[in-house]
Amino acid sequence: MTLGDRTIEGFSRNLSETAIYLLLPAEVDPHELAVGRAIRLRIELPDGSLAECPAEIAWTDVNDRDVDGSRAIGVGATLELSDARYGDQLREFIYKFRYVVLVAGGSDAERGRITTCLSQEYDVVAASGAVDVLACLEHREVTVLILAPTADGISPGDLLDRLSARYPRSHATRIVLSRTSTVEEMRTLINRGRIFHSLDVDVASDALVEAVRAAVDRYALAAENERAAGELERTKRWLERENAFLRQRLTGVSGFDKIIGNSQQLRDALGHLQQICRTDASVHIQGETGTGKELVARALHVGGPRADHPYVVQNCAGMTDTLLQSTLFGHRKGAFTGADRDHRGLFLEADGGTLFLDEVGELSPATQGMLLRALQGEVTPVGANRPLRVDTRIISATNRNLREEVNAGRFREDLFYRLVVVTVRLPPLRDREGDVALLARHFLDMHCEHHAKDVPGFRTEAIAALEAYPWPGNVRELDNEIERVVILADAGEKIGVAMLSPHIVAQQRNGRAAEQVRSARPRLDIDTADYDAAVRQFERTLVAHAISAEGGSITRAAKRIGIERTRLGKIRKRLGI
Repeated sequence: MTLGDRTIEGFSRNLSETAIYLLLPAEVDPHELAVGRAIRLRIELPDGSLAECPAEIAWTDVNDRDVDGSRAIGVGATLELSDARYGDQLREFIYKFRYVVLVAGGSDAERGRITTCLSQEYDVVAASGAVDVLACLEHREVTVLILAPTADGISPGDLLDRLSARYPRSHATRIVLSRTSTVEEMRTLINRGRIFHSLDVDVASDALVEAVRAAVDRYALAAENERAAGELERTKRWLERENAFLRQRLTGVSGFDKIIGNSQQLRDALGHLQQICRTDASVHIQGETGTGKELVARALHVGGPRADHPYVVQNCAGMTDTLLQSTLFGHRKGAFTGADRDHRGLFLEADGGTLFLDEVGELSPATQGMLLRALQGEVTPVGANRPLRVDTRIISATNRNLREEVNAGRFREDLFYRLVVVTVRLPPLRDREGDVALLARHFLDMHCEHHAKDVPGFRTEAIAALEAYPWPGNVRELDNEIERVVILADAGEKIGVAMLSPHIVAQQRNGRAAEQVRSARPRLDIDTADYDAAVRQFERTLVAHAISAEGGSITRAAKRIGIERTRLGKIRKRLGI
């Protein structure tokens, strides 16, 4: 398939005179497969030649499965065969060779006779041994499998076991040829390999053709049922999204009503969130600690298509690998010391809903690999040997820059692209002009109700002090400060400056001087000829300026002058700052 200037290898699950059902590798970016996009198809014909034709994408299913059960992207495309340059040869191919019959095993004479018998109606492929059979199934969608004992000594039953294990989702209809099959042997084969028919290896040509036609009809019915089920599932998901959107419009409840603020920076972020709310995409929320990432994640869930399903939260920081993997993916009894029973894990608990992973930048490489698999729709509990299917939307958050983590080799690039489909950046409170006063009054009302106290409001100077403080802990720090003030305040008394924490008051008193320092370069007047004394004087001026310019934050001051925080602490202690 040619997509723009790219060529993507895939294979067809079904082909008709008007449409084709393709399976593409899961690594293809789904955004490139938009409905209505024009593509070109290059189809290999039985004689080895290539037939090319234009087509248009009609639907895309990112949760499709290959015949071996692995993740794939399903694409339905309508063919444009009006031009004779494309149509004649391809139409003949579709008419004669729409279905593939794979003849496996038996002698050369037996395979030749069957091929001659069926080649007028079907594309017949012959394979002598099990290796050739598996190789054929890797590249083609087989309609009917005709199995006889292979040249390498493998019986039809053994070959069926291999096929079922390797291609659990294959719809190929199986016919077994045998000379000595008893009723008991056939019952065993039917149970092991989903046998449609059993024939004598010397069956007459007419009887073989009739059996293959019946097998093709069964395959076509199964393929049509799968296609219809896929269409139904896609329609169901679309209706769920529309239903969630309409319910939100009717009730006025979207989850975003709990996010307080009127600054332009916050409005821009919320506008971005409203755009992606109706989608089911993975969302990554980036912001400093305390900016409200979990509140935003919950709002995305409540306003999205999975609102009626579970919402589960997990912080990924501060846990050992084993404990975190068990918490997320579950474990089996006896998987490790203390595992005295099976545990489902949060992915299964959130199946159908949303799992919010906070501090995802703290994940170890091993857990990152397991999370990548989970994003592909499968989780393997610790101690289990078979994966479980899950359908869980992931919303992640971190205060780190994941792109920088990828460049530094600390975060997997393939996981990054799966996890960060859409990025939302929450502004820190210090950049949200006017929102401090709004939030302070909101938290005042909330904590007065919780603690059953009557605090009528803030004095003007107290609001000024709150707005002058840079809030390194963001909204969470402001919330804690207001709750502390409410607990200590006398009933009926407005909150004044004296009731605020000392470091907030100090910042308000020095606000004007700090602003002047921020807008001016540090001045250095050397009043000594002694080299060591001059260095100390310069060092003191530089450090004092950096701390004042950053509102008293030692961490940001250290970053401002390019040294580590611990080193800045030692310098302050040595200089008596």
